[in-house]
Amino acid sequence: MCELKEQGSLGVTNFEIQNRCLLSKWWVKLCNKDGLWQQLIKNKYLKNKTVGEVQKKATDSHLWKGLVNIKDQVIQLGRFNLRNGK
Repeated sequence: MCELKEQGSLGVTNFEIQNRCLLSKWWVKLCNKDGLWQQLIKNKYLKNKTVGEVQKKATDSHLWKGLVNIKDQVIQLGRFNLRNGK
């Protein structure tokens, strides 16, 4: 169903894969940029924890729950450069 129309399928976008890609991109931006939304997320959910320490809670936003759901995949597949330890 999700294969290309040229291959005889319906050409329906696989939204699960697309969502994981988008959430992965948000993780990269959260870890590498210092914008307003990054500061809000860090202050609300990370506080003094590292990305690996955060857990999902029932009261968390839908966006944060989605991010936490793919956190382990991003950590496993990502490459990280340690700079000054922050």
